[in-house]
Amino acid sequence: MKLYTSFYDLQAQARTWMQSPCKDLNSIEPLEVVNFYIAASRLINNRLAELLKVLGISGFEESEIVAFSLYSSHRLALATCNRAKGRIQVAFKTILAIESLDLVLIHELCHLVHDNHTSKFWNFFEFNIKKLGLISTEYDGWNSRFNKYDETWDNDFAYDVEHFKFKGSCDRRVALLKYILFEKSYHAGLLLFRNEIHNCGSEFFRAYGLCAERYHLYCNGLIIKNGT
Repeated sequence: MKLYTSFYDLQAQARTWMQSPCKDLNSIEPLEVVNFYIAASRLINNRLAELLKVLGISGFEESEIVAFSLYSSHRLALATCNRAKGRIQVAFKTILAIESLDLVLIHELCHLVHDNHTSKFWNFFEFNIKKLGLISTEYDGWNSRFNKYDETWDNDFAYDVEHFKFKGSCDRRVALLKYILFEKSYHAGLLLFRNEIHNCGSEFFRAYGLCAERYHLYCNGLIIKNGT
C-alpha cells in the first residue's frame, strides 16, 4: 500500500484525482481512498500540533476529517472548531480541493481563542498569518469576505446510485471520492472498511505513526489525539 509522508504527497494525489475523468474514479478501490484519508488525518493532526506551538495557542486536543451530512449545520464549512472539546474537524472536500490548507487550519486554531467571527477574531487571524509570512506585513484589513465559501459544495451527497448521477452542482470528482469513502451508508462510514483496514495488519496504522492510544475509529470518522 502506498504511504503518504507529506502534504506534498497528499496534494499530488488530490490533483491526480481532481484531473481524472469521473469514469476513472469509479474504478478506485475504496481502500485506496481510506488510505489517503488516514494519511491525511495523521498529517493534518501533526500540522495542527506544529502550528499550535509556533502560534503559541493552547487548547487543541484532537482532530478529525469528516464528511458533513446534508442535515448538519456545518454542511457548507471547510472546517470547524469545538473550543470546549478542543476538537478541530476538517471537511474531506477541503483536503481534496483547497491548496491553502494552512490558512484553513490557522483559522480554526484561532477559534480556540475567539469563538465567533468578531473583529477581534479577524485581527487575531491576520496577526498570525502575518507571523507565519502567509501574507504581507503591510496588509491591513483582513475581514469576513475570506470566510465565504461555495454554497453548492455539499449538494454532492445527492447521489443517484442507480443512474450514477450527482444531483448537486459541486465538483463531481470531490463528490465521487466522498461517496466512495462515506456515502454508501453515512452512519456506517469507515466501519464498512473496518475488515479491510484490519486485514492490512496493525502496520497500516503504525506506518502513519498512530498507536492505539492516539486514534479512535468510529462510525463515520477517525479521531486522532494530539501528542505523540
